[in-house]
Amino acid sequence: MSVEPINIALIAEGEYLPAWQCLMLERLQAMPGVALVAVIFRGEPHLSCASRIQGCLLAALQWLDAALFRRPLSAQYRRSMLNLLGDVTACMVGSHRYQQLVQASSVDVVLDLGAGELLPETLGWAEQGVWRHFYGKSGCHTAQGLTVAEYAAGQDEFLSGVERFSSSQTGSKCIWQVGNSVDQVSLSRSLEPALWKMADFVPQCLARVANRASPACQGYGAEASPSGNGCCRPGIPVLLKALARYPAFLWRKLCQQLSGFEWQWVLLLGNQQRSLPAFPALEVLQCLIPPPDRFWADPMLVEHAGGTWLFFEELIYAQGKGHIACMPIHTNGQCGEPFTVLERPYHLSYPFIFQWQGQYYMLPESAENHTLELYRCETFPHHWVFEKNLMEGVDAYDATLLEHAGRWWMFVNMRKHPGESPHETLYLFHADNPLSSTWQPHPQNPIVSSAASARPAGPLVTEGGVLYRPSQHCAGWYGRGINLHVVCQLDTQVYREELVSRQVCTQDGQYAGVHTLALAEGLTVMDAMRPVYKRWSRQWMPGWCHA
Repeated sequence: MSVEPINIALIAEGEYLPAWQCLMLERLQAMPGVALVAVIFRGEPHLSCASRIQGCLLAALQWLDAALFRRPLSAQYRRSMLNLLGDVTACMVGSHRYQQLVQASSVDVVLDLGAGELLPETLGWAEQGVWRHFYGKSGCHTAQGLTVAEYAAGQDEFLSGVERFSSSQTGSKCIWQVGNSVDQVSLSRSLEPALWKMADFVPQCLARVANRASPACQGYGAEASPSGNGCCRPGIPVLLKALARYPAFLWRKLCQQLSGFEWQWVLLLGNQQRSLPAFPALEVLQCLIPPPDRFWADPMLVEHAGGTWLFFEELIYAQGKGHIACMPIHTNGQCGEPFTVLERPYHLSYPFIFQWQGQYYMLPESAENHTLELYRCETFPHHWVFEKNLMEGVDAYDATLLEHAGRWWMFVNMRKHPGESPHETLYLFHADNPLSSTWQPHPQNPIVSSAASARPAGPLVTEGGVLYRPSQHCAGWYGRGINLHVVCQLDTQVYREELVSRQVCTQDGQYAGVHTLALAEGLTVMDAMRPVYKRWSRQWMPGWCHA
């Protein structure tokens, strides 16, 4: 049975769009069942002299940040979209052709990429209303100044998404909303990943509309847009406050260089009984410190033949890539010597291990190779051989499997552009067995879109009949903390979870990060990031150098 396409009319200020919007347009053109039927140019909005000065100052600040941190603002480079349009009808706002389009034709969605006021005549044109991206808060429809206020205030997360306007409602309704990390040092390191990620918002909304065969995508986003108004360009005081953070950063960087400062991931081991959803105090866990030329992270526990084995990522700094190592945990709580069990020419980490039909399998992170690789154990724990690729041509991070209700489920972070953050978008797939080559995407994908709670942080665990999903808190900086969510509903149509516990570190504490939790009978293992000063003793370091 044929399905009527979703017809879209695009409103833009001119033929040149930021690169991320051109990418979005390419994805829309490639979607089956979606047709771009008209493009309308509205011209740039009139700006006052004060607004133009603000815009120049913002551009100068962004240029300074991009130069200082060597992060080109590629998402904002402007490209002509004319080569993407083909034979699509194009006209100017106010033209005779424009009046004909609005009065005599109907579309499903009007996508307005402009920064000016809504065109009131378009509200009743589209069945599903006018869709606009918002940046930071409702009513802010320009990316200029995005993250500056949050950066100046030291916040750790900001919002972006899509809101819908229609003649049948007052104000707007949020239909897509995500949380993005605010880099605590650099504006461009926050802005670029957020913009590249926004290229997928409208395609994802349209895919859900098509899948649900519904006239709206209500229920997938927040019930209302985040509070705010249309004024989203930060004023001079905010710009000065943001600018003042750079000398402080350079001073800390100098102190770190003089002290030989670096972060090192270590493993934390405890033999107390699990008490979920509470986390153990990090200070009471035994710290397993690797040699100074490497770090250890992503621990996983396997109980086999009466013994317990600790698998983890080992990264030697001089090599610049990780491999999978293992060490035994003796009955007295002490660990044996570590040894390498799996190494490839590219980076490996997060050695998720499961058992199926009496056989051990490992699903390490191999995103650098753009694959999701499965390995089979021939001789435990030393010898692992490649079995197959579960997925190819993907940037997939920390894949975690779960057998539940007769199916296998895969929780995995993904990104669709190399400029995106790998920490902020969680996808869910399911199959009838873990070796399947046809993992089915969940209709709610992505099921979590937040830097504070998306990325997996270890195996899911059942305690007292409750299923918990550990996740990483990466808002502010990578590995900042760890969360526990109760999985309230998991089936082929609905996924729902609730946050019940969170452990967050500070950069001036004993540990500045933690991002993996693994449990076994009577054992808890985590990883933690500790500061190391190679030249000065830590007790002589002033507090402002612990960053």
